[in-house]
Amino acid sequence: MNTLENKPKVLIHAYGNPGRGDDGLGDTFIQMCQPWLSHESAHHITTESSFQLNVEDAYTMSEFDIVVFVDATKEKIENFSFAPVKPVSQSPFTTHAMSPSGVLYLCNELYGKLPETYLLQVKGYEWEMLEGLSEKAEKNLWKAFHFSVFNWKSGSTVNASTNKNTHKQNSRAIGFLTALPAEYRRRESALVIPLNQICEGI
Repeated sequence: MNTLENKPKVLIHAYGNPGRGDDGLGDTFIQMCQPWLSHESAHHITTESSFQLNVEDAYTMSEFDIVVFVDATKEKIENFSFAPVKPVSQSPFTTHAMSPSGVLYLCNELYGKLPETYLLQVKGYEWEMLEGLSEKAEKNLWKAFHFSVFNWKSGSTVNASTNKNTHKQNSRAIGFLTALPAEYRRRESALVIPLNQICEGI
């Protein structure tokens, strides 16, 4: 029987500026998670959203077993990517904006903790000073959300671009987002990635 005591503490930390168009993809992802977290009384999962990552976030993540960073990206990916994060020293050192790998490095150096860490990046297109997402970015976000719901429970790392299982591991992220609220099943149903494709090879 799963109890709160034996579930890993999970932090979902999105960052980006919602006032700059698609840079708000991470913050919107957090809003999409809230109904499920509330419905499932998932008290072991904490969400956070900020404009950028800072040194102080190293202490915050030191108190969790699993950390998932969520961010918008301009990189040349199809719609989204999901990959593990390794600690990397950030140079030159700055007390301002940091990368997930830099924050993880400080977490280990300062607090002796190395939580299992991932980065979910969602492809964005418009970065002007305006609120709201572009249509293409919103579609990417829904694909990333459904991927998260159906895959993070599997304990596997999946190549998001091809939906192929490329590496299996005993991830404690099992049960992270395992149910899709009815309101999401009704919305954007055409964007749901077929479950048999997502789970191929798992």
